[in-house]
Amino acid sequence: MKCSCCGWNLQGGTKKCPNCGSDISSQAFGGKPGAVLPVLAAAFSVLAVAAVLGVLFFSVLTESRESLSPPKSTSGASSATVAQTTAPPVSTLPQGKEIYNGNGFSIACTGQKTSFSGDCKILLTVTNGSQTDVTLQVRDFKANGFDMHPAFSKSIAAGETVPCEISISDRDLKSFGIESVTEVSCRFAALAADGADGFETESVVFEVGQ
Repeated sequence: MKCSCCGWNLQGGTKKCPNCGSDISSQAFGGKPGAVLPVLAAAFSVLAVAAVLGVLFFSVLTESRESLSPPKSTSGASSATVAQTTAPPVSTLPQGKEIYNGNGFSIACTGQKTSFSGDCKILLTVTNGSQTDVTLQVRDFKANGFDMHPAFSKSIAAGETVPCEISISDRDLKSFGIESVTEVSCRFAALAADGADGFETESVVFEVGQ
Protein backbone atom coordinates (compact mmCIF):
# COMPACT_ATOMS: atom_id res chain seq x y z
CA MET A 1 0.00 0.00 0.00
CA LYS A 2 1.34 3.41 -0.95
CA CYS A 3 0.48 6.98 -0.04
CA SER A 4 -1.58 8.46 -2.87
CA CYS A 5 -0.01 11.87 -2.27
CA CYS A 6 3.70 11.13 -2.21
CA GLY A 7 3.97 7.39 -3.09
CA TRP A 8 5.61 6.38 0.18
CA ASN A 9 5.37 2.67 1.04
CA LEU A 10 3.02 2.28 3.99
CA GLN A 11 2.54 -0.53 6.43
CA GLY A 12 -0.90 -1.94 7.14
CA GLY A 13 -2.94 -0.03 9.72
CA THR A 14 -1.06 3.23 9.20
CA LYS A 15 -3.40 6.24 9.59
CA LYS A 16 -0.98 8.99 8.54
CA CYS A 17 1.85 8.97 6.01
CA PRO A 18 5.14 9.26 7.89
CA ASN A 19 6.65 11.03 4.88
CA CYS A 20 4.10 13.76 4.02
CA GLY A 21 1.65 13.51 6.92
CA SER A 22 -1.42 12.93 4.71
CA ASP A 23 -4.49 11.30 6.24
CA ILE A 24 -4.43 7.75 4.87
CA SER A 25 -8.04 6.97 5.88
CA SER A 26 -9.43 9.63 3.50
CA GLN A 27 -7.43 8.38 0.48
CA ALA A 28 -9.26 6.33 -2.18
CA PHE A 29 -8.53 4.12 -5.18
CA GLY A 30 -6.48 1.59 -3.19
CA GLY A 31 -3.81 4.09 -2.18
CA LYS A 32 -2.41 4.40 -5.67
CA PRO A 33 -0.28 7.52 -6.19
CA GLY A 34 -1.85 10.22 -8.34
CA ALA A 35 -5.35 8.73 -8.09
CA VAL A 36 -6.85 12.19 -7.35
CA LEU A 37 -5.59 13.72 -10.60
CA PRO A 38 -8.01 11.89 -12.92
CA VAL A 39 -10.91 13.04 -10.76
CA LEU A 40 -9.78 16.66 -10.99
CA ALA A 41 -9.28 16.35 -14.75
CA ALA A 42 -12.77 14.95 -15.20
CA ALA A 43 -14.24 17.76 -13.09
CA PHE A 44 -12.47 20.43 -15.17
CA SER A 45 -13.73 18.79 -18.39
CA VAL A 46 -17.31 18.92 -17.15
CA LEU A 47 -16.92 22.60 -16.21
CA ALA A 48 -15.44 23.42 -19.61
CA VAL A 49 -18.32 21.73 -21.45
CA ALA A 50 -20.85 23.57 -19.27
CA ALA A 51 -19.15 26.90 -20.03
CA VAL A 52 -19.27 26.27 -23.79
CA LEU A 53 -22.95 25.31 -23.63
CA GLY A 54 -23.69 28.46 -21.62
CA VAL A 55 -22.03 30.70 -24.22
CA LEU A 56 -23.97 29.02 -27.06
CA PHE A 57 -27.27 29.36 -25.19
CA PHE A 58 -26.66 33.08 -24.50
CA SER A 59 -25.84 33.72 -28.18
CA VAL A 60 -29.03 31.99 -29.36
CA LEU A 61 -31.14 33.88 -26.80
CA THR A 62 -29.65 37.25 -27.86
CA GLU A 63 -30.35 36.60 -31.57
CA SER A 64 -33.93 35.59 -30.78
CA ARG A 65 -34.56 38.81 -28.86
CA GLU A 66 -33.14 40.95 -31.66
CA SER A 67 -35.32 39.21 -34.27
CA LEU A 68 -38.45 39.83 -32.16
CA SER A 69 -37.66 43.49 -31.45
CA PRO A 70 -39.74 46.10 -33.41
CA PRO A 71 -37.91 48.01 -36.14
CA LYS A 72 -36.29 51.26 -35.13
CA SER A 73 -38.07 54.45 -36.05
CA THR A 74 -36.89 56.26 -39.14
CA SER A 75 -35.24 59.66 -39.05
CA GLY A 76 -37.06 62.97 -39.09
CA ALA A 77 -36.26 63.41 -42.78
CA SER A 78 -37.99 60.12 -43.64
CA SER A 79 -41.04 61.13 -41.62
CA ALA A 80 -41.21 64.43 -43.47
CA THR A 81 -41.09 62.59 -46.79
CA VAL A 82 -44.03 60.41 -45.77
CA ALA A 83 -46.00 63.46 -44.68
CA GLN A 84 -45.40 65.16 -48.02
CA THR A 85 -46.60 62.14 -50.00
CA THR A 86 -49.82 61.71 -47.99
CA ALA A 87 -52.86 62.41 -50.15
CA PRO A 88 -55.00 65.41 -49.11
CA PRO A 89 -58.37 64.61 -47.50
CA VAL A 90 -61.29 64.23 -49.89
CA SER A 91 -64.48 66.13 -49.13
CA THR A 92 -67.37 63.84 -48.18
CA LEU A 93 -70.04 66.49 -48.81
CA PRO A 94 -72.63 65.68 -51.52
CA GLN A 95 -71.67 67.19 -54.88
CA GLY A 96 -75.17 67.66 -56.33
CA LYS A 97 -75.96 69.73 -59.42
CA GLU A 98 -74.16 73.06 -59.73
CA ILE A 99 -76.64 75.94 -59.98
CA TYR A 100 -74.22 78.88 -59.76
CA ASN A 101 -70.54 79.49 -60.46
CA GLY A 102 -69.10 82.99 -60.34
CA ASN A 103 -67.31 85.58 -58.21
CA GLY A 104 -65.18 82.75 -56.79
CA PHE A 105 -68.26 80.86 -55.55
CA SER A 106 -69.72 77.51 -56.50
CA ILE A 107 -73.23 76.58 -55.33
CA ALA A 108 -74.76 73.15 -55.89
CA CYS A 109 -78.19 71.81 -54.97
CA THR A 110 -78.01 68.33 -53.42
CA GLY A 111 -81.74 67.73 -52.83
CA GLN A 112 -84.27 68.40 -50.08
CA LYS A 113 -85.55 66.92 -46.84
CA THR A 114 -88.48 67.43 -44.48
CA SER A 115 -87.93 68.21 -40.81
CA PHE A 116 -89.95 66.75 -37.91
CA SER A 117 -92.02 69.93 -37.83
CA GLY A 118 -92.86 69.61 -41.55
CA ASP A 119 -90.53 72.37 -42.79
CA CYS A 120 -88.91 71.81 -46.17
CA LYS A 121 -85.08 72.03 -46.24
CA ILE A 122 -83.47 72.85 -49.59
CA LEU A 123 -79.96 71.35 -49.36
CA LEU A 124 -76.94 73.13 -50.85
CA THR A 125 -73.18 72.70 -50.90
CA VAL A 126 -71.38 76.06 -51.15
CA THR A 127 -67.68 76.61 -51.86
CA ASN A 128 -66.18 80.02 -51.12
CA GLY A 129 -63.19 80.16 -53.45
CA SER A 130 -62.61 83.86 -52.82
CA GLN A 131 -60.22 85.44 -50.32
CA THR A 132 -63.01 87.06 -48.31
CA ASP A 133 -65.19 85.74 -45.49
CA VAL A 134 -68.84 86.30 -46.35
CA THR A 135 -72.39 85.81 -45.11
CA LEU A 136 -74.56 84.22 -47.80
CA GLN A 137 -78.27 85.06 -47.99
CA VAL A 138 -81.14 84.73 -50.52
CA ARG A 139 -83.37 87.35 -52.12
CA ASP A 140 -86.67 87.14 -54.09
CA PHE A 141 -87.13 83.49 -53.18
CA LYS A 142 -89.89 81.51 -54.92
CA ALA A 143 -90.91 77.86 -54.53
CA ASN A 144 -93.02 76.36 -57.32
CA GLY A 145 -93.61 79.96 -58.52
CA PHE A 146 -94.93 81.27 -55.15
CA ASP A 147 -93.18 84.00 -53.14
CA MET A 148 -91.71 82.66 -49.92
CA HIS A 149 -89.73 84.11 -47.04
CA PRO A 150 -87.35 81.29 -46.08
CA ALA A 151 -84.88 81.35 -43.21
CA PHE A 152 -81.33 81.35 -44.55
CA SER A 153 -78.12 83.13 -43.55
CA LYS A 154 -74.80 81.29 -43.58
CA SER A 155 -71.30 82.54 -42.69
CA ILE A 156 -68.68 81.00 -44.97
CA ALA A 157 -64.95 81.57 -44.51
CA ALA A 158 -62.58 82.10 -47.44
CA GLY A 159 -61.57 78.78 -49.01
CA GLU A 160 -64.26 76.85 -47.13
CA THR A 161 -66.79 74.34 -48.47
CA VAL A 162 -69.88 73.93 -46.29
CA PRO A 163 -73.36 72.36 -46.39
CA CYS A 164 -76.27 74.81 -46.22
CA GLU A 165 -80.04 74.53 -45.74
CA ILE A 166 -82.69 76.96 -46.96
CA SER A 167 -85.65 76.37 -44.65
CA ILE A 168 -89.22 76.89 -45.93
CA SER A 169 -91.81 76.77 -43.16
CA ASP A 170 -94.60 74.21 -43.25
CA ARG A 171 -97.09 77.07 -42.76
CA ASP A 172 -95.95 78.82 -45.97
CA LEU A 173 -96.13 75.57 -47.93
CA LYS A 174 -99.66 74.80 -46.72
CA SER A 175 -100.85 78.35 -47.39
CA PHE A 176 -100.11 77.79 -51.09
CA GLY A 177 -101.16 74.15 -51.13
CA ILE A 178 -97.62 72.93 -51.87
CA GLU A 179 -97.03 69.33 -50.91
CA SER A 180 -93.62 68.99 -52.57
CA VAL A 181 -91.16 71.63 -53.76
CA THR A 182 -90.02 70.88 -57.30
CA GLU A 183 -88.60 74.21 -58.50
CA VAL A 184 -86.86 77.15 -56.80
CA SER A 185 -85.83 80.58 -58.07
CA CYS A 186 -83.84 83.14 -56.07
CA ARG A 187 -80.93 85.53 -56.04
CA PHE A 188 -77.90 84.85 -53.83
CA ALA A 189 -76.33 87.78 -51.96
CA ALA A 190 -72.85 87.57 -50.45
CA LEU A 191 -72.14 90.17 -47.73
CA ALA A 192 -68.42 90.62 -47.06
CA ALA A 193 -67.49 90.24 -43.38
CA ASP A 194 -64.74 92.90 -43.57
CA GLY A 195 -67.11 95.56 -44.88
CA ALA A 196 -65.86 95.29 -48.46
CA ASP A 197 -68.31 95.21 -51.35
CA GLY A 198 -69.99 91.84 -51.78
CA PHE A 199 -72.03 90.68 -54.73
CA GLU A 200 -75.54 89.67 -55.68
CA THR A 201 -76.36 87.19 -58.42
CA GLU A 202 -79.00 87.35 -61.10
CA SER A 203 -82.06 85.19 -60.53
CA VAL A 204 -81.08 81.52 -60.39
CA VAL A 205 -83.70 78.92 -61.30
CA PHE A 206 -83.14 75.27 -60.47
CA GLU A 207 -85.03 72.04 -59.96
CA VAL A 208 -85.05 70.38 -56.54
CA GLY A 209 -84.76 66.62 -56.43
CA GLN A 210 -86.07 64.42 -53.64
